[in-house]
Amino acid sequence: ATEVNSRSNGRARLFRSALVPGLILGLAFANHMSTLLILPALAYVAWLVRPRPRDGLMFALGTCLGLLFYLYLPMRYAAHPALDYARTYFATDLTRPQGFWSWVTAAMFRPYVAGYDAMGLLGEIARYLGWLWIDFLGAGVILGVIGAVETLRRAPRIFVLVTLIYVAYTAFFVDYDVVNKDTMFAVSYLDWTIWAAFGAAALGAWVAGRSGSRSLTGRRIASVCL
Repeated sequence: ATEVNSRSNGRARLFRSALVPGLILGLAFANHMSTLLILPALAYVAWLVRPRPRDGLMFALGTCLGLLFYLYLPMRYAAHPALDYARTYFATDLTRPQGFWSWVTAAMFRPYVAGYDAMGLLGEIARYLGWLWIDFLGAGVILGVIGAVETLRRAPRIFVLVTLIYVAYTAFFVDYDVVNKDTMFAVSYLDWTIWAAFGAAALGAWVAGRSGSRSLTGRRIASVCL
């Protein structure tokens, strides 16, 4: 009975640790092809974890299950929905293999990728930094810089993981030539928030240490900073 229970627990751990993350990745792809930008971070995690072959197979299975959500596209297209983005704006027939593949691979958006020359890109970087400063109220940017340094010092693996995601998403969308890209930095901002949280915690600990207060004071300061 103990052996059976152990095997059952092992299968449950395998399910949770490999299949479900793969399913989430597949669903993320079905939502937006920019999910490609997270693959370097996933490769880094795989290098750290060194998963067993069967774990990799379960992850791949979960990813494929998530990708099946794409099959909803031609079915919904055939129903002539009121908001028909593919037919109205791109004249793309999602019931045909060529149209379906072009939609899945986001072929119609490729002309906007890497859309700036060197000078234009410098201007877009400046615009992004301006948005970052305004959206994080200035102080959040300073906390993020402090937090990035603190994360590198105390948790280098987390630093590398967050940096891989942040750089990939930020670089891609900074060089993406569309008018509404100021709405496309959600993942970059989420990563910056992680650094800001580390920065707030470090600042709270520093103030608490300087004042000789208990750790509760430091946590309160960190909460106020966030």
